Amino acid sequence: VLVSKNFQFAVPIGDPNDPESGRKWWVLLMMPTTLLYLFIDATKILKKLSIVGPVVAVLCVLFAWIGTAQAIPDLHEFPTSCMNGQYESYWNVGPNLDLNHNGITSWGEISMGGANVASYGFYCFAVVVTVPNLRSQMVDPSKIVKASVIAFVSCCLLFITIMVLGYYVFGNLG
Repeated sequence: VLVSKNFQFAVPIGDPNDPESGRKWWVLLMMPTTLLYLFIDATKILKKLSIVGPVVAVLCVLFAWIGTAQAIPDLHEFPTSCMNGQYESYWNVGPNLDLNHNGITSWGEISMGGANVASYGFYCFAVVVTVPNLRSQMVDPSKIVKASVIAFVSCCLLFITIMVLGYYVFGNLG
């Protein structure tokens, strides 16, 4: 069902005004994939496809850097009069404390924004559940802590560069 919703969002079938109209078609079209995983031992296929994950991750980071870097030269074409809105500047460090546009701070909305950011942070480190399996496959299991720290720091540095570059170019537009 989730796959059908994703496909309906990416490649809509049916009435564009009704996002649910083509979802059932996507369920039907995805049925062969479901049957494949149901009746075939996918272990060999998945082992061969295991290289896809790291390649996709590297490409995602690379495309994020390239896309943002290509947008930097166009930043000067964005009119400065359009950058700052009535209630929020184009670039700001803290949260917009006038979320209701009436001078009253909504701490609920600010905390939800913080929770949104935190959910991404926790998601990034969800790989921790794989540590026992990784440790058992390592030649020297005592190096798991060092390898984990290097991986987490690398991940944080990659995300920070993407966020800083993206914020520099797109500001508070997103």
